[in-house]
Amino acid sequence: MKLDFITGTLPMPDDDFDPAYRAWDRCNQLISSWILNFVSPSIAQSVVFMENAIDIWN
Repeated sequence: MKLDFITGTLPMPDDDFDPAYRAWDRCNQLISSWILNFVSPSIAQSVVFMENAIDIWN
């Protein structure tokens, strides 16, 4: 569930070579783009360089 990315219940896999990491990264990028497109431009500019959706959300 996508909400798990911003609640922290679905953390990033530790191993970059884990097949689950690619799926996690794809979903994380999708959710990050949703958040960035929803907030005001001034807020988006201040969080655009954050790597994780949970960091952007917080």
